[in-house]
Formats: sequence, structure tokens, C-alpha cells
Amino acid sequence: MPRPLRDITRDLEIRLKELRVKKDQLAEQIDSVERLMDSFSLAIEHERKRATKQLPLPIQSESGDQTSGNIVRLIRDIISDQQEWSLPRIAEAVKTRGANFGKKNPNRVVHFALVGMKRHGLVQIVSTGVWKATPKLLEQTKPESKTGETPTRNL
Repeated sequence: MPRPLRDITRDLEIRLKELRVKKDQLAEQIDSVERLMDSFSLAIEHERKRATKQLPLPIQSESGDQTSGNIVRLIRDIISDQQEWSLPRIAEAVKTRGANFGKKNPNRVVHFALVGMKRHGLVQIVSTGVWKATPKLLEQTKPESKTGETPTRNL
């Protein structure tokens, strides 16, 4: 006599229950990924808005001059005394001479101006946060005579 077939209904019900649990877990993961995608989209939108509102360097001085040379000229005048200057001291001196930094951090503005000047060989870093003029800058800032010529030493 042939054996009766085994009832697999119970096995199928167990497997279906496992698949529903797996589906719920995947749905939670999808929700989590969608929330992350929304967060990244908002961050991108925020960064784009922030970038369009960002003021270009350099900062406007009281005279209304918006050229990048204004901050650099002030720094040149300040550090051409052949002394070592700390970044906060330079920033304070630049502010004292009339630079308006607006909402920007003066130390950051001055730092990046100094970095640019360093690339051109005008200043050098003595130690962390301490700068000094190079001979090239000192040569450029020599006082001119009334005829417009730079005085030379008689040898």
C-alpha cells in the first residue's frame, strides 16, 4: 500500500512567516536608506544656498575698497618691520588699520592672505602661527624717494 503523502502545509506556513519577517526587515532598511537620502538631499540644498551667499575674499574695508590687495597691503605694512608676528596680532593690527571683516573670522581671512603671500615668497612661517617678512617683501616695501625712485645704498 502506498504511503500517504506528507502534509507540507505546516512547513509552508513556517516559510511564509519567515519571508514576512524578512520582508519587514527589508522594509525597515529601505525606510532607513530613504531617510538618509532625504538628509543628504537637504544637506546638498543647504550647501548650495550657503555657497551662493558666501562673500568673496577679501573683506570690504571702511573705504569701500573690495580688492584683495587691500588686506595684503595692510599686512605688508604691518610685518615689514622685520619682527615676528603672531596671526592674532596681525589680524588685530589689520582691524585697527580699518579693515572690516564683516561676519568673517579675521584670523581666517588673514591666515589665507598670509598663505597666498607665502606662495609668492613674501612671508615665511617662523613657527606655528608666527610669521615674518622675507627679504623679498622687505625689498618691495623700501621707502621711495620724492622722485619716485627707490633709494640704493652707496657702496
